[in-house]
Amino acid sequence: MAIRRWEGFTRYVLAVQYHGGSHIGFNIQKDEGKNQLRGLRSVEGRILDALTSLVGNENHENLKVSSRTDRGVHALFNTCHVDIRPRVWNKNHFENSVDDDVATTTTGDMSTWDPTTIQRGLNYHLCTTIAHRSKKKQSRRSNVLQRGYNNGDDIRVLAVQPAPKVLINTKYDWHARFSAKTRRYVYRILASHRDNECFGDPFEWDRSWKVNGGSLDLISMNKAAQYLIGTHDFSSFRGRGCQRPCPIVTVNDIKLDCHSDYDLNMTGLNAAADWSYQPQASLVTVSITGTSFLYRQVRNIVGCLVKVGQGKLSPSNVKDILLAADRRKAPDTAPAHGLFLVDVEHEGFSFQAGE
Repeated sequence: MAIRRWEGFTRYVLAVQYHGGSHIGFNIQKDEGKNQLRGLRSVEGRILDALTSLVGNENHENLKVSSRTDRGVHALFNTCHVDIRPRVWNKNHFENSVDDDVATTTTGDMSTWDPTTIQRGLNYHLCTTIAHRSKKKQSRRSNVLQRGYNNGDDIRVLAVQPAPKVLINTKYDWHARFSAKTRRYVYRILASHRDNECFGDPFEWDRSWKVNGGSLDLISMNKAAQYLIGTHDFSSFRGRGCQRPCPIVTVNDIKLDCHSDYDLNMTGLNAAADWSYQPQASLVTVSITGTSFLYRQVRNIVGCLVKVGQGKLSPSNVKDILLAADRRKAPDTAPAHGLFLVDVEHEGFSFQAGE
């Protein structure tokens, strides 16, 4: 992994947001452009395409993310950095592609890209690139725009700022991954109020895990979660294929919350309808904060806590599972589509208000 920024390039930090169901994960896949999976692409691949359209293929390097997310996992706030070469300023050319209210900082004939220009330009090209791809494929298969995926609104660059020069207390260039000090994930569970196989929600199918069989016991789940807070060997909650050499990580906090009368986001609609809606489920959220996590660790923890909430495991069973340091002792992994990366905090850096 490259640590040093490219000579003559400026390093920028990007805050990004995306819908996990529209992508095959953050990391770019081998031969992604040649063998797309049902029209889905990686987040990294789409950002790289947008960077190439905006600054040129030879003018950006070292796109590195702070938190790699799996296929189906959403991100409300993820961060990454990229090195971009200064350019010869040609405002007339740029105005043809994106509205630009802010110019760049000019040094001689070269100009450093303004962060606002990068943000607007990337969002513009993230939309137009997908629209162009969809039109080309429309005659051969269903347009992905009609499926609601990869329509350009499923990914957004929220902010762009120049990166700090170096990592704190080191001589190394600033890096999005190595400067991240905490990451917070929230898992959303839609738990039915009673055992009902027909229970479902058309508006939550790709944003929460539907758990049937009655309400979950949050008191027992919270007791079980306390055993997992702290620094432990999390081998029992480590996904197969994890590349991290050491299974010992720190979980700072686990919080559970329940919205017992979750109305499926129907606020404002019931009054206009001729029927009375009765909530069928509770929305349970599991918030997990830590310095870093093993592959699929958060989803494996949630899968275990749900078994406790259903009465199939006791809180003390979770302690035994943790101490066993054996993935075979733990329950199945929770599905990806209920998981959100909601925040990444960096040491010595934060996005300024209004950026």
